[in-house]
Amino acid sequence: MRKPSLHNEFAVEKVPGLTELLYENAPLEQVVRHTPVENLDLICCGTTLPNPSEILGSLKMREFLQDLRKQYEVMLFDSPPVLAVTDPSVLATLVDAVIMVVSSGQTRMDSLERSVELIQGVGAKTLGLVLNNFDLRLAYGGYYKYYRNKYYSYGYGSDYGLGDGEGREKKEKVKLE
Repeated sequence: MRKPSLHNEFAVEKVPGLTELLYENAPLEQVVRHTPVENLDLICCGTTLPNPSEILGSLKMREFLQDLRKQYEVMLFDSPPVLAVTDPSVLATLVDAVIMVVSSGQTRMDSLERSVELIQGVGAKTLGLVLNNFDLRLAYGGYYKYYRNKYYSYGYGSDYGLGDGEGREKKEKVKLE
C-alpha cells in the first residue's frame, strides 16, 4: 500500500481496491481482479494513503479478512520490508503465518534476524523464507566453477577410512556437467 506494483505486473487497474473497499464500502466484486493465472484473484491496494498501518489494523480490515476466509482457501499479502515501516508487523497479527522474502547478497543477516524478532514479537508465526536473486554459480565462491568442470570420485574402502581397501574396485568417476 506504499509503493504498489502488483497491478502493473498483472496489467489491471489499482483503483478501486482495498482502500475503497474499507473506506468507501465498495463491493468486493468491484475490487477483486481475476488474473490469467488459474485460481488466482488479486485485490490491489486502491488509492494510496499516507499511513496504511491505520487501515491494516482497523476493525473493518479484520471483518474483511473474516469474510475472505469464507471464500478463499489461501490468501497471500505482499508488504514492505519489516524494518522499513510498521505495516508488516500490523499485518502479521491478522494472518495465520508469515513467510519472509530475502534477497541473496543484499539482505544482511542481522537485518533478517531483527525482522524475525519483530514479527515473532507481535505473536505471529514464521513459516520460513524465500531466497530471491540466488546465483548458484557464486554460492561456493570460485570453487563452483572449478568443480563444475572437474571429475568427482566416490567409492568405498580405505580411501574413506572404511576398511582395508576392499572397496577400491567399486570406485567410479562421474563428470558433472
